Amino acid sequence: MHLNPSCWLVALALPLAMAACQPALNWRQVREPALALSPQFPCKPQRVVQGDTGMLQCEAQGKRFVLAWRAYPNAEAARLAVSEAPARLASRMSAQHEALPLRQPLGQRFRLIAPSLRIDAEVWAQDSLYVQAMAMAAGPPDQEAASWFLDQLRLGPKP
Repeated sequence: MHLNPSCWLVALALPLAMAACQPALNWRQVREPALALSPQFPCKPQRVVQGDTGMLQCEAQGKRFVLAWRAYPNAEAARLAVSEAPARLASRMSAQHEALPLRQPLGQRFRLIAPSLRIDAEVWAQDSLYVQAMAMAAGPPDQEAASWFLDQLRLGPKP
């Protein structure tokens, strides 16, 4: 059986067209009882909680999205951890950091750039909780996904 060239073109183009119609990331809202947040993740996050520390994280398209928290003895200690976060994380990763515009009061948004990793992060204090959100990429950054993940975090009443 012989197919004409236009049939081959359709056969090759159809899977590409179907892939283009599917969403790149499957965002879903997650409720976390330990926080007054309802964040959206681009995949189903894993939840790990140990004592007064917890984390939600997932990986999609080679990028990792993390929301972590830690309870401190008081609000002042949490705010101190927020103020030290960019330098502390940059030092730990041997990375450079740059400040980014922030919409949360009592927090910081920054970017860490290491030789093989780029992290867009936001940290803030919520009473005596230190909260850290990060979007990490080992390859070329997906700035749109990183910005969406950090921008969409909403403070609200605890469930």
